[in-house]
Amino acid sequence: MEPDKHDLVLATAAYAGYRTIGLSYENRVSVKDACSGANPCGNDCQGLARMEAVLGTDVSSEANIERGDSVLERLYRVLEYLDANDPAGGWSSYYVPTAGNITSASIVWSQIIISGFSQGAGHAALISRKMQVHGLFIIDGGNDTCNGAAGPLPAEWTTLLPDASSGRRKYGVTHRRNEPMPYAPSATWQALGLGTSGTSLDGTGWGRSVIDTIPPMPFSYTNQSFAEPPAQCSEHTSMARDECMPANLSAAAIAATAPGSRLFAPYLRRFCYACDPGTCP
Repeated sequence: MEPDKHDLVLATAAYAGYRTIGLSYENRVSVKDACSGANPCGNDCQGLARMEAVLGTDVSSEANIERGDSVLERLYRVLEYLDANDPAGGWSSYYVPTAGNITSASIVWSQIIISGFSQGAGHAALISRKMQVHGLFIIDGGNDTCNGAAGPLPAEWTTLLPDASSGRRKYGVTHRRNEPMPYAPSATWQALGLGTSGTSLDGTGWGRSVIDTIPPMPFSYTNQSFAEPPAQCSEHTSMARDECMPANLSAAAIAATAPGSRLFAPYLRRFCYACDPGTCP
């Protein structure tokens, strides 16, 4: 989905005090579909497809991303534009003016907390493996696997890529339909550094949980219902899509504003704590 489908989550980050960008990039190829079928471990299909989407380098036979449509190039161009048109906005802190080819060094990743939903969650997680980001917050995505001799294993990029963001703050929230009892994070999320056990966001009381501690545990889950109609809503999209995020656990009302979403407080807390107070601007 395009970033304008997620205004409530973007607004939540803005409430936390961030300069917030919802980035548009070439995202029409589904990594899950492109790497379906046998998908044996050893070819890192998902990792290469994500790498091409992020960096625009021609490394995947499953994706065909022009360099100018990659996350890297699009992010650099929008930061360059914002800096030129809003010089007092502080955008110069996030990129290095570059003549010629834009490279990973053209972005000041250490000043950026990167977040993503669904397929974007996997892209955000891969970026955090390749570059040291300030923090990571992923929502219901990034569970890439490959087929090993004894069954599914975490995709190679989640285990073989050195973790450039090791020690940085990382959070992930999923709908618990994705996880078996007792709702431990998947092996992939464990490989990404999101812990071995989780905390429920549902707990007792509206939108709050007595066990949603501060700072929050890296892995959290919800069992909220979702809106029907509209047709595009599901348990998955109720995590982050506008017009699908419920205002209460039973989805009896749908959020019209960011603070109206029952996930507003947990998401706001995670955005806040993704910023290391020792180095946060």
